[in-house]
Amino acid sequence: VMLWTLLTVLDLFLAILIVVMVLHFIYTYVMIYRRGWISGSIHFPLVGDLPYYYWKTEPSWAQERFDSCGTNVFETTPIATKVLTVDPANVHHFAQNPANYVMRASLAHQKLWGKDSIMANEKELEEVLLPWIQQANLDKMANFFRAKGQVALSHFSEVAQRQQPIDVEKLFRKFSLDTFGLSVLGVEFNSLRQEVDFSKTLDIVVEESQRLTNLTLPHMPLRSKPFQDAIIQLDDFLYREISKVKDLPPSELQARTDLLAILVLSRDINGLPYSDEWIRNVLCSILIYGRESMASLLTWTLFRLAKHGHIQTQLFQELQFIGINEFPTHQHVMEAPFLGKVLKEAMRLHPSIPSVERVALNNDKLPDGSFIKAGDVVVAHLYCMHKYPKYWGRFGSDFIPNR
Repeated sequence: VMLWTLLTVLDLFLAILIVVMVLHFIYTYVMIYRRGWISGSIHFPLVGDLPYYYWKTEPSWAQERFDSCGTNVFETTPIATKVLTVDPANVHHFAQNPANYVMRASLAHQKLWGKDSIMANEKELEEVLLPWIQQANLDKMANFFRAKGQVALSHFSEVAQRQQPIDVEKLFRKFSLDTFGLSVLGVEFNSLRQEVDFSKTLDIVVEESQRLTNLTLPHMPLRSKPFQDAIIQLDDFLYREISKVKDLPPSELQARTDLLAILVLSRDINGLPYSDEWIRNVLCSILIYGRESMASLLTWTLFRLAKHGHIQTQLFQELQFIGINEFPTHQHVMEAPFLGKVLKEAMRLHPSIPSVERVALNNDKLPDGSFIKAGDVVVAHLYCMHKYPKYWGRFGSDFIPNR
């Protein structure tokens, strides 16, 4: 009797599971049919495209799907639909309609900056940052980059003499932290010469942020203790530095040119000082994204130059022609057009932010005719857009700075 009961329950469970799978299968294709012009691939019942996350790397998988259509719909779960596009007109449409396409903070971002992004008022933030990127300050930053660059070059020389491998990205992360430490916080980390706890903290924040941002279930409880501990250490350091700068004598504070001092001296639209939390959020964004973006750009540029000797030679000849020696200035960089092309081409092929997501609040129609439902997550897939054959031709994935 017990065995018969277990078999009956098992049969009932399997029957319900099959019915749900069939209904979801029908629902998926009905929705794709209703969208009509949006390409859709075969989804796995109940789990959508989830297996693709584990079987293939997303960039290569998405690139394959975009070869046939510039806008694709795919699912991560039955209740979450994403629409990916590589059409610049669609991306421009998102940017021009911020009221309908809003930023969705991931779990990691909510832990780092709270539910309200510091980028909510981008114009105000740009005005605050403007003094930091004035010509005189850029020249001073160039001195920081030059000094830390000499230290980084010494590391390359040492490993070359010993004929040992080197983790280039790790080295450039340290280089970026040292230069941003001086120009953003006015702090000498010297991580290129010694191990720094703050550098390890940022590494944990970045690694755990990427892992948690890629969670398929967006509302899964955040239980990463290393991530939470790293945020506490990050906050302790930043709030301590903010307090130190605020306690400086006015004359000493006015003489500083780092971003932290500029933020402390700045006032909001009501003429009031910015809160410590707001300053902390700005610093956190610059340090995390700035460090990762710079390290990524330098690593991939070096990688591409190493694989293309003729481009490396052409770049070297340009730098010699304009007179760059071991003491380059900001003006030297501005007079090197081919250097700019090399860096832009490296950024095109290897964007530090591969995609940008927004949530549609209302139904909409994109410039290419694609229908967007309220609640859809629309994704500007920059990684694939920068290689899309429709715009870049057959050689869109090749490194050609003079294109």
